[in-house]
Amino acid sequence: MKKIFVLFSLILLLIVVGCKKSQVTTEETTTTEPTTTTEDEPQFVISDPSETKDSFSKEPMNTKLEPIDGIKVVFQYDQPVPSFDTWETKEEPRNHFSLNGDWYFRTDPENVGVKEKWYSPYYDFTSWELRPVPSSWDTYDNGLNKPWGVGYAFYDGYAWYNRTFELDETWQDQYIKINFLGVNYRSWIYINGKLIGAHESGNTAFSLDITDYVRKGTNYISVRVYRRPDFEDYTVGEGNFKDVIDNNSIPAGHVDYWPYAGITRDVYLEGTNKLTVSKILTNPNIQNRTLEMYAVIYNTDTVVRSAKLAYDPGQNTGGTVQTVDITVQPGETRVYKATLSVPDTKLWSYVSPNLYTGYVRLLDEENNKLDELHVDYGMRQFTVQGSSIYLNGQEVFLKGTCWHEETLKSGRSLRKDEYDFELSLVKGMNMNFIRNSHYNRHPYVYEWADREGIMVMDETENMWLGRQAIYNQYRNYRLSYAAVLMTTWNQINHPSVIIWSLSNEVSYDGVYSSWIKELYDATKAVDIQKRPVSWAAVNTDDPAFALADIIGFNEYAGFFWGINEDLTGVLEGVHNRFPNKPLLITENGSWSVLGNVGYPGSGGGTEHWQADNAESHYKQAVAKKDYVVGYTFWVLKDYKTRNGYNTQSQAISTMGVVPFYYSQETYENASSMGVDIRKVVYYRFRSLKNPYTYVPEE
Repeated sequence: MKKIFVLFSLILLLIVVGCKKSQVTTEETTTTEPTTTTEDEPQFVISDPSETKDSFSKEPMNTKLEPIDGIKVVFQYDQPVPSFDTWETKEEPRNHFSLNGDWYFRTDPENVGVKEKWYSPYYDFTSWELRPVPSSWDTYDNGLNKPWGVGYAFYDGYAWYNRTFELDETWQDQYIKINFLGVNYRSWIYINGKLIGAHESGNTAFSLDITDYVRKGTNYISVRVYRRPDFEDYTVGEGNFKDVIDNNSIPAGHVDYWPYAGITRDVYLEGTNKLTVSKILTNPNIQNRTLEMYAVIYNTDTVVRSAKLAYDPGQNTGGTVQTVDITVQPGETRVYKATLSVPDTKLWSYVSPNLYTGYVRLLDEENNKLDELHVDYGMRQFTVQGSSIYLNGQEVFLKGTCWHEETLKSGRSLRKDEYDFELSLVKGMNMNFIRNSHYNRHPYVYEWADREGIMVMDETENMWLGRQAIYNQYRNYRLSYAAVLMTTWNQINHPSVIIWSLSNEVSYDGVYSSWIKELYDATKAVDIQKRPVSWAAVNTDDPAFALADIIGFNEYAGFFWGINEDLTGVLEGVHNRFPNKPLLITENGSWSVLGNVGYPGSGGGTEHWQADNAESHYKQAVAKKDYVVGYTFWVLKDYKTRNGYNTQSQAISTMGVVPFYYSQETYENASSMGVDIRKVVYYRFRSLKNPYTYVPEE
């Protein structure tokens, strides 16, 4: 009882803490006050409102897979998708300008912003609210602490972010792009009154060419954001919610997490030479210690460009720089390959996560640097052999957890220290694996996993799609296809990423098998490292299991059906059908309320009951390690959900190893009062042994 009393006191303290203003991911912030602009200055050509479409017949990025020089290159907006590894790094001699900081924000519940041209430089937006970017608008009024249906957390529809920025003469004669790491859900980007492009998919980075739309001096940017409501009315009470479905969207309806809205991740400008290194692809060969580097070169100039292309495998590799002369036609994209010897490199593993940084440079005739791009990589090989998986030739077992990217304080716009503290739970439980359920993460997460030695199953937003949604995506809208291409392309170089996940718990009806095969083939076409492809099936009846490299499925024996011990028979049944394929439990878990300890006589909800369930499933999986290659707990932390349950308790699902309000501040505050806010299941997982010991090379 003492623990519960102190815990309730702590929660009251946390509510006060949660009222503080959300903070942004990076330290760099910029704010520029708008200048006075009048209609008498005919310096801006404003887009007509008719150019802005609220919806589309096909995903608006025009995502394509183009074969170029033997490599499949992902294009959006008719240009190769660039590297987003530069999100906080200024490459020499590039220009880099962070747009993180205060923006002017206004909701648009009547959808009049386009008609009234809120995107125009002549529109005075200085009376709007000042809000930080990146941020989630759900947090603007302490909304995550408010009752169900109240506040910004339940504001759906349109909203606007406006600001100005200054460019000096060094940006002239450059190829200039604006990079967004995440805007949820649908967005329209305006520069100096012109509509530049629209984007859809809330957790995927995108880049737009704004070269012809910016100028020296003051520039204006407007971002219009739309979030689809999950229900027609949030106030009718549990069991009475009426779904809002949009089969063009992914997900198409409400799901079991929170759809944080706004410019949720970093925004920055990048200026390069008009002949630029757009992307680097790496493919390590650990047997002979070589590294294939593919340089995606994009000539945005109007003339033929020639240069020297230099490949540098980086320090401590024992490799040397290789150069080749290239000529690229105007508007052309080319891919050039070099195979570099890197004899001194050490292998990347979850025990010894050795990392290296390589470079591709463009040089002129005097060896002056025209452009440069870096890439972090690791020498590792992840393979499927029969019903087992191998890391660098050693058999491994994936002991891991699913997780959601959110905090009470920041929503989906976490700072780096928040990521570090929360993900330290994974290592604290002696885990080696995370599943990025059910969407792409901020680039920092992959950098963290590379550095800390945590293997990753990376997943798209293809969650809970029904028969009609899958048909529409496969035949018409193509957003699920675009999401898979972008997932693979953006994360292709990270050694921590070992498995691609195409979807979570979707319908098997209709064209499902054809749809999943197309996504599988697209992923394989992009990934030159040839990682295994899987997905999280809702049960073991998936008709496309024969296609999967690793059969992944969610299971809740003893929670949603049967008893814990039924899992063994399920595993044996799937293995009998697919004896030469590895099986991965992509989800399993149960719930508990922090402070409710002990073993219940009936029912559940205690910390020990949750821990016992998890231990039973983990041990059954390990007992079948000859073909069960991993167990993924659901979920790292209690999470916020707009799925329509637990609405009287702030819509928190309590299936995590720590409570939703867990942070470094709350953990330290609780510890000072003698309270541990990590549940019993945290310590249970720490004690559970991995059946294999990875031995790093000397």
